[in-house]
Amino acid sequence: MITDRILRALRDLAASFAAAEMLVLCYHQIRSRARFADQMDALSERGYSVLSLPQFTEWLNGAPPPSRPAALLTFDGCYADQLENAVPVLDSLKLPATFFPASA
Repeated sequence: MITDRILRALRDLAASFAAAEMLVLCYHQIRSRARFADQMDALSERGYSVLSLPQFTEWLNGAPPPSRPAALLTFDGCYADQLENAVPVLDSLKLPATFFPASA
């Protein structure tokens, strides 16, 4: 059973996330390098900076928010198409990203 204290903590947490201009984008398969590049361009055009995982973690632990909207890029599974399509775009734009390989 959820207590009032837990509900209050969840509401406070949700409010802190709602007030932040922070996106967490979790990718799985990247089938088109051009489409992914367009998405990264759209982030840039909208004024987003891309944070590294340590920068994002610092923000979660109370560091001041970035001066402009920010995004964290994550990739689950380490699929071959991520390496073929996303990594070259990330490298060319000098964007940090975090890859989470699946273990068997």
